[in-house]
This record gives sequence, C-alpha cells and structure tokens, in this order.
Amino acid sequence: MVPGVSAIKDMMPKPAIVKWAASQAAEYAVSHLRSINALVGDKQRDEAVQLITEAYQRYMRKTGNRGTRVHTAIERLIAGERRFQVSSEVLAYLRHYARFVKDWKFTPIESERVVWSFEHEYAGRLDSIAQITVPEPRTDKQAECLRASYLTPGEKLRALVDFKTGQSGIWEDTALQQVAYAKGDYIVLEDGTQRELPKIEHAFALWLRPDGWALHMLDIGESTWAQFLRCRDTYHWKRGDAKRAVYKAVNARPLRRQWSGK
Repeated sequence: MVPGVSAIKDMMPKPAIVKWAASQAAEYAVSHLRSINALVGDKQRDEAVQLITEAYQRYMRKTGNRGTRVHTAIERLIAGERRFQVSSEVLAYLRHYARFVKDWKFTPIESERVVWSFEHEYAGRLDSIAQITVPEPRTDKQAECLRASYLTPGEKLRALVDFKTGQSGIWEDTALQQVAYAKGDYIVLEDGTQRELPKIEHAFALWLRPDGWALHMLDIGESTWAQFLRCRDTYHWKRGDAKRAVYKAVNARPLRRQWSGK
C-alpha cells in the first residue's frame, strides 16, 4: 500500500482549522444552552461535553455530503449525461459550474482518474484534466489578475482543474495536491491498465458556492513540489520512527502521560 495524496498533504499544519473547530464548539454550546444545561443537571456532563466537542465534525459531515453530491453531478455532466435529477441545493452550484465551462471553454480530457507515482510511492484521484481557453477580461480587475498569473487571453492550456465547494475557499495545500498529480507517472484505469500521464504545466482550483464562483491558478512549480515531498517524508516518519522518538522515562517514579491527543 502506498499513501494517498490527501493523507500526505494533510501533514501541513492547519492552525486556522483549530480556531474554526473551537468556534464551532462555542457556537453550538451557545445555541443549545438549554439542552446542554439539562444534560449537565441530569448528571450527563460527559455527554454534554461530547456534543460540544464534536460540533465541528457534524458540520464537516454535513458539508462533506453536499460537496460529494456536487462532485458527483459534475462527474456525470463531464461523462455526457444531460438529464438527471439533483436537489435545488446542488443545482445552485451547477449553474456556476456551467458559467465557468462557457467562459473558459472547459473541455475535459480525463475525469476522476487515479494517478500513481512509482518513483515517489503515492497515489491519488484527480478531479479532471482539461483544455481551457483564457477568456478576454471583462473588467480591469480581471485583466490585472490574468497578467499577475501570466495568462494571455486566447491562450489554450492543458490543465488540472480541481473542484472545491467548501465555505472557506481555496487553501495552499490544494497546490500540494495538484502538483502531486502533475508529477505522477501513470493514470491507472479501473481494470488495472496503465496509461502515461499527459504533460501538465498548469493547475487551477474552481471554487463553487451557491452564490458564485472563483477560479484560482495554483503554483505547481519546483518549490511546491519540494514541499509536497517534505510532507511525504513527514507522513512516513509519523508512521514509523515517530513511534520510537520518545523513550520511556528513566526515573524511579515517573509521571504518566495523561492525554493521548485523540
């Protein structure tokens, strides 16, 4: 077994998530004071603490399910399906996806493919490889952003396009994810056959929300690649040498470790 791209990129520190998880816990506690106090008064303090602690996990499951439904619908559209039912919630995302497809002449080449790196021993599933065409800018701000990204109107690009639906937007570890796909060796099909990965020089993240969309170019250069490899090394260290990094206490009556971190 080789590690997945997502597991490797998750080695990056995410201090913002810690703050966000704490805010979710606080929000839940304040919004459910009566039920929390009832549990505590009924000598169910541990249950109350668990409800508050797991507030962020329940939120992530809910939004994750929505994101999965949006991804599935996009996958079906890329596969050529045109008549299928989706909820009104998912439809709001698809309207903005359709706008992106039209504006950037999104033409899929590969969709939902497993990429394998034999040299660096990792694997992962990309959202899409596509040909896109840089549009003429509609505003001065868009023209400025295209220049800053070294994109020329009318330029045709073969690119990775990753779809994101989270509320917080696009984070830097998305670049780590995409550079791993770009540097892979092969596409592995469902029947196990291998196909050489086409050369990829660009990557984008399409951020879809019910009220709009944003397309961000991602850095998949050597610096980002080097950082991904460092995360890969950290992944292997945490599952190997990290378990032997702290020796047993050598004094006569040592303190016991009280918290496992789980």
